[in-house]
Amino acid sequence: MTEFNEVCKVLINTDNFNKDKSPYVLCTAINLFEQNKFAHTEFNHIKIQERENKYKDVVGFYRTSPPKHFQITPADVETMKQWIKSLEKSLIFLVECEGVLNAWLFTKKDNEIIYTEIKADTSNNVNYYVWTDPTPSFWGNADFLLQGEGYIQEESDDPVSEIIERIENMEACLSSVLAGMDNLTIAVQNLVLTLTKK
Repeated sequence: MTEFNEVCKVLINTDNFNKDKSPYVLCTAINLFEQNKFAHTEFNHIKIQERENKYKDVVGFYRTSPPKHFQITPADVETMKQWIKSLEKSLIFLVECEGVLNAWLFTKKDNEIIYTEIKADTSNNVNYYVWTDPTPSFWGNADFLLQGEGYIQEESDDPVSEIIERIENMEACLSSVLAGMDNLTIAVQNLVLTLTKK
C-alpha cells in the first residue's frame, strides 16, 4: 500500500432533531489532525476526557481510509470499545473512503458492546448529519442522545443560566471549528510547499 495520511477528527454533539419523523444528530468535527498509521488512530485521550468532563458533548470519532477500505477494522472496533468504557456512553464512528461516508453506532447492551451500521451525510466536512435507526433497545430515555438537550425539553427553572450555557457551548463549538480551519490551512500550505519543492 502506498503511503496514506489518515485525517482524524473528534465529533461533538451540536444538535438533536427530527427529520421526516426520524431522529438525527448533528455532529461538528473538532481537533482535526493527520497521521500515517492507517486504522490505528491515536486520539489524545487526555484532551478528549477534559472536553467531555467540561461539556459532556463528545459523541464520536471520524477518520479517513485509503482506497477500497470502506469498512471498520478489528482495531477500530477494539478502540471504540475502549472509548465507550472510558466515556461511559454510546458513540458514533465515521469512516470516509473515496468520498463515501460510512457510519456505525457503538453502544453498550447487557454488559456487551455492540455496533450497528447507520447513515451519515455531510456537505462541508465539518458538520455531519447522522441518522440512527430508532430501535427500542437504543432509543430509551436513559440514552445519552436523548438526555439534556434531547427531543423533549423540560422548562428550565433558570432560563438565563440556560441561555448563558448554550452561548458558551456555541462559543466552544465555534472555537473548535476555527481551530479545525487553522489546521486545514496549515495542511494545505504544507502540501503547496511540498508540491512546489518537487
